[in-house]
Amino acid sequence: MDARPRRRLAALALGGALLEIVAVSQVSIFGGVADLSPLVVMAAGMLCGSVAGAVVGFGAGLFLDLALVQTLGLSSLVLLLVGYWAGRLREVRDPQGTLVPLAVGAVATLMAEAGYGSSSSCSASTRRSACCSCARSSPRSSSTRSSRCPSSR
Repeated sequence: MDARPRRRLAALALGGALLEIVAVSQVSIFGGVADLSPLVVMAAGMLCGSVAGAVVGFGAGLFLDLALVQTLGLSSLVLLLVGYWAGRLREVRDPQGTLVPLAVGAVATLMAEAGYGSSSSCSASTRRSACCSCARSSPRSSSTRSSRCPSSR
């Protein structure tokens, strides 16, 4: 791969992660917060293939974990799998439909949320007693962590 597409992918991943941290995580819609990372990684995987999608997913996840001071590697693993899956879909099926990115984006988001949910090892009582120190359901959880902790009120 040439150096220009690498720089573009890095800028896309960094810009998407920064946009998620700064703006999107602050907006609540129907009690939920949007998560852009799986969509950005899915787009990179569908446009550039499985290896590029996996690398962008790992890099974006590592940046999110470091920026939000969360469990290191969790977002990297989940987004790596999302990017690889989207890239393999492109390589094996080569989808051409108009609504394919919408469907793949929905599946990528579900995969990411399932990955975050299944990797959480804390129960609800542990989260309350430890003041959410080990709670980790998604990258956007740290922005609302202080409002959920009973001792921070």
